[in-house]
Parts: sequence; C-alpha cells; structure tokens
Amino acid sequence: MRCAVLFSILLGLASPPALAAAPATFTRLGVVDFSIKTNLKPAGLKECALLTTVAEALSRAQQAAKLVENSIKVLDCYHPFSSTPKLTEERRKELARGGVVDVILADPTGGPVALPQPHDHAIMLSARQYKKVEAKKNVKKLADLLAKEGFAQDSKVWYRFQWTKAAQAEIQDFSPDELPKR
Repeated sequence: MRCAVLFSILLGLASPPALAAAPATFTRLGVVDFSIKTNLKPAGLKECALLTTVAEALSRAQQAAKLVENSIKVLDCYHPFSSTPKLTEERRKELARGGVVDVILADPTGGPVALPQPHDHAIMLSARQYKKVEAKKNVKKLADLLAKEGFAQDSKVWYRFQWTKAAQAEIQDFSPDELPKR
C-alpha cells in the first residue's frame, strides 16, 4: 500500500500528505532579526523557522555579539518531523521542536572567524578538537553569548545549541513556508 501511494505521488496522481498548519508559537528568524546571517543550504532549508522565544533569544545574542565585534550565523534550525526520516529519532524530535540551532561565530559581516572545524553533520568529525587557541576562544565566546540567553551547548557537537526549554515544546510537522513573512 505504501509503495502504491508513493508511486501515485511520483506520477502526479496523488498529492503528498499535507503537513500541519504552522503554530502561532513559531516565526521566521528574519522577521525577528534580519541581521542574523544564515547558511541553510547544507541543511536543505530555504529559511530558518524557530519558536518565537528562541528567535528572540538569538536576536539578543546577536546584539551582544555585535558589541564584541562579532555576529552569529545560523546553519540549521527547525525541520518538519516528517522531512527527516534518515536522522535518528532523537535528532528528528530535537529539530521538530524548533529550539535547537546549529550556530557559529562570525565576523560582523557574517564572514569566517577561526573555529575548530567547518560545519558538517558528521558528529565524529565535529567533536571538540581545538587545535588553535583562537578557535578555542571563539567557541567559548559563542557558548557564553548563547548561554546568557538560555541556550546549552551540545556535549558532542560544538556548534549545536539547544534552548533550555525546548524539550518541553511540542514536536511539529509544518512547512516553514506557512509562516507569515512579516
């Protein structure tokens, strides 16, 4: 049966299952703070959707980063639960709650600063291996900026941060395209 539905969708005879409507508790990051740069292509996203409280906390962290001649750059955020079947169940739930972000520290224009390793999704490659003193300082600076706004750094991946109240949020399955643009 499942194959028949998939085959019908591929042939255009049926529509894919509809995602839920976007909840009022979510927003587009750019609506809250357009100054936060993103690079979402590697994550397969066009735009960053988050819990509104998380987007507001990132905005406050961005303002603090600007005071020390830096900025933050978001590399991954909310994904609809049904769109991530290849990830572990735990990671799918984290992403679908809208409170986990992959973030790096950047220069004021969003350009690179010294960091341990480039962003990638291979946890083993992203383990905390600080070979350069400047990279270690930048990761600590990023972690401190985000901790002040209620984020905890992942114990395995240096660029992944979870808003501390995100585990209480409901798992969502809506398209970020459903969110208001303003």
